[in-house]
Amino acid sequence: MNPLGHAEDGSVIETVYFPFEDLYARDEEIQFLEADPELNRLSEEELRLGVKVLAPCLRWIWQYGMKNKDGVAIRAILLCRAGIPDLARLSMTRLANGFGLEKQSLDRWDKDLARKYPKLRINWRR
Repeated sequence: MNPLGHAEDGSVIETVYFPFEDLYARDEEIQFLEADPELNRLSEEELRLGVKVLAPCLRWIWQYGMKNKDGVAIRAILLCRAGIPDLARLSMTRLANGFGLEKQSLDRWDKDLARKYPKLRINWRR
């Protein structure tokens, strides 16, 4: 028997396993890779500095997140695109459509990201 969960109406139902691995294995557009093994060689100080660099980006994602979850999601999508080469080659329209959004929903925040982090070299802006 599968584990139990809750339906939208609150009733208890049996859950169904979703084969994420099968889905990812068939995905030709984006490769889902494990963490780079070279990260294990970083010292504690190097990791601390990496987190220090990452923190402003995470603050940019969060902003007023508790008031607008859509904004958090859009900013996270854009930073993922900035850091994942496979996503950077997608057009802004295709990326937006993949999340049920219009390109304009991402454009405003993309311009804000470029303004706040001008040294962040992103493939689609070169």
